[in-house]
Amino acid sequence: MKKLRFLFVVVFFIGILSNIHAQKAIKNGFSINAVIGLASESFGLDNIESMNSEVQVKMLYGIQLGNRWYFNPTEQYGIGLMVNWIDFAIGAKSTTINNSEFGIAAIDFTFLEVGPVGTYAISEDMAIDGYYNLRPTVFGYAIVDEDEDSYVAAGAGFSHTLGAAFRYNKLNVGIEYVLGGINVSQEESDGINIPNNEKMSVNNFRIVFGFKF
Repeated sequence: MKKLRFLFVVVFFIGILSNIHAQKAIKNGFSINAVIGLASESFGLDNIESMNSEVQVKMLYGIQLGNRWYFNPTEQYGIGLMVNWIDFAIGAKSTTINNSEFGIAAIDFTFLEVGPVGTYAISEDMAIDGYYNLRPTVFGYAIVDEDEDSYVAAGAGFSHTLGAAFRYNKLNVGIEYVLGGINVSQEESDGINIPNNEKMSVNNFRIVFGFKF
């Protein structure tokens, strides 16, 4: 996790130290964003009462790389296609329950995330975006105790993102809500009694910050 946090800092300061010029607010381009996610109460579950909250991941950290293309935009309004080639987030924690140590990890990996984006240009270098993305998602969740008893669930499916962002020059700051459920296959070793969920929630609120070029 320390390496991920270091990467966020590097991405941020590279952008700040780069030569940022005013640009047309509505134009095709490439984006890179760091992601900080706050997991919902149902994250990793199909029923919020089916797992001890102490073994739930609370925070996610990741990175998002994408492009967008506008279709005949005006100077003030634009409708286009938004594609995130990679949207990757992980979370991990350790906790003690009944004098036993547990390690917990979750991964949310999305590729070719696609959907419409609408942009309103406040000025030539300032704009507001609203967007929806369909997310082909690979999701995994693992719990391991100090005796190496484990519970692992993983699967693939589709989730969804609703988002909004403010842009000033190349700087991009936004919020997103990821929602949906992923059907998973599960493996469980003796010692950890986790109900057999058929579908895991990926719901989480996210802050994204980075640059759109």
